[in-house]
Amino acid sequence: MDDWLDFSENVNQGRSYLGYRIELNTDLDFADQTYLDPVGSYTSPFEGNFYGNGHTLRNISISSDENYVGVFGYTQGAVIRELNVIDCQLYSYSATGTGGIAGYVSGYVLECSFSGTVEADAGSAGGIAGNNWGGIDDCSVSGEIRGSGVSGGYGGGMSASFGTGGITGDNSGTVSRCINYAEVSIDSDFYDLGGISGYNQGFIQSCGNFADMNGGGIVDNNSDYAVIRGCFSFGDTYAGIAVGSYSESTIEYCVNLGLTSGRYAAGIVSFWGQDNEENYQGRISQCLSAGTFGNELVRSRYFDSSFLTANYRIHTLSNAETEQLTALLEENEYEEAYGFAAETENQRRNIIFCVTAVGLTLLLAVGDSIYFGRKTLEKQRIYIRAGKLVKEGALREGACLYGTVLDYKDSADRGKSCFRDYLQKCTESGKFEIGRIHGESILWECISRKETEYRLLCGAVLKVECIHAAPELVSWKNSDLYKKLNSVYRQEWFSTIEQGFLKGEVDLLTMEEAKQISKNKERMRCKSAGGPGDILTGSGCVYWWIRNEDKRETARMPFVTGEGLISERGMWNTAENIGVRPVITIKVENEDSI
Repeated sequence: MDDWLDFSENVNQGRSYLGYRIELNTDLDFADQTYLDPVGSYTSPFEGNFYGNGHTLRNISISSDENYVGVFGYTQGAVIRELNVIDCQLYSYSATGTGGIAGYVSGYVLECSFSGTVEADAGSAGGIAGNNWGGIDDCSVSGEIRGSGVSGGYGGGMSASFGTGGITGDNSGTVSRCINYAEVSIDSDFYDLGGISGYNQGFIQSCGNFADMNGGGIVDNNSDYAVIRGCFSFGDTYAGIAVGSYSESTIEYCVNLGLTSGRYAAGIVSFWGQDNEENYQGRISQCLSAGTFGNELVRSRYFDSSFLTANYRIHTLSNAETEQLTALLEENEYEEAYGFAAETENQRRNIIFCVTAVGLTLLLAVGDSIYFGRKTLEKQRIYIRAGKLVKEGALREGACLYGTVLDYKDSADRGKSCFRDYLQKCTESGKFEIGRIHGESILWECISRKETEYRLLCGAVLKVECIHAAPELVSWKNSDLYKKLNSVYRQEWFSTIEQGFLKGEVDLLTMEEAKQISKNKERMRCKSAGGPGDILTGSGCVYWWIRNEDKRETARMPFVTGEGLISERGMWNTAENIGVRPVITIKVENEDSI
């Protein structure tokens, strides 16, 4: 705590942290701090690199009459990343910009989250930034953002307009991959109010808003030359995407799934009233909207028809479809989410959206032409489900599911990474669950280790097989059982991802290995995964094969009895009443491609 207070005081007294990296190495709770200042001001900005490392600042309370108010007041070329601010209360009297993370951003805010209240009596207010002239990426906001509709005391900085937004009050930079859950409101009905930004004169891409408000689902005012691309709004709003769209502005590939209502409301772009139709030939294309209650998609009084291209009204999604779409956004898969919404409508209405003059089966998604057919959609769903399993801690299940769609996006890399993490956990316990038979996981125990390679013995007898069908001399690697273990059973037992970590063949325990572990009879005694069936039994356990040396030709093969004893003399290799207890070698660190 003292280090934070010293850091804040140093910045505010003019010390430059330009080129420095400041790291937060623990969570901090400010509940006992009655007075806190923002870190940095217009005259003494924060210029360094602040790494939160995923830690949390909790119970910050700031009430200030500074020009820029936030946990950080004014940043200049700074980078703030991986910082979580929770249960924060920010209040400004006359600021130009008030933001949950920073009042003024001219560098970058990356992978941050804010939860709490931002209240401004003047100027711009946002959950991450008040005024953004830099870049905000992969951030989220929840709580409440309250603006006023009164311009702030412009005591410096470059804010040309003001607004209230879930992510930033006004945007003259870039905002990408951000999600707003916060309630956003203002004191005035005629003020720039948006789910992502109140006023936009920059670039907003791949963002989502889940809040209801009497403004634009993404922005209120999309100014000259400003761009909104690939954004989604789920809240009930006055305008699905923007209230006003100005000359040379662009809105494309956006989706509104909330209800829009009001006298001059619209599913994509509306305007406030007959005397204030702020739509001056901005380009609007490839947008989708549901739930407009008879309102137009675009209030087009000032639009030339050539500026409106392929915008469609769609059906309301089901709860399951909405959940699936939301999961895509949470994974930052905005292109796929757009394709999912369009393909779902295709299937429901049995029509094809055309987004090029001659392409009958193409869907444009954020600048690229992509055909989202049923197979691609199914791969999407599997990909999302795999990600959910991994987030829930089911690393193995998620990895194996990724393995079923290896040709989709980065599934191969994700599957390998997840399964490698799973194996690392297994090495700590010495117990491995790899493969399935009859729908049940196969349990293995480690019998030896060489660096990152683990030789594993199956914990149950899996099959009843003879070594070789013909009564003849044969070596192990020329036997029928060896060939079957490494073809049919290998494919049957192990998923594609799991097979990528198998080193060498599926094997049997060697005589030497059997003698080593025979000192513990309980490790040798084994039951069958599917019950004894036709397998020889003794003391409630079953008989299972072990093998001779690879090149030795023989008509007999050793085995282990139900009592855990080794029979070196063995039995004819054509015997059909002895089970198979496989051995595999797993390479935990595998850099080879699948």
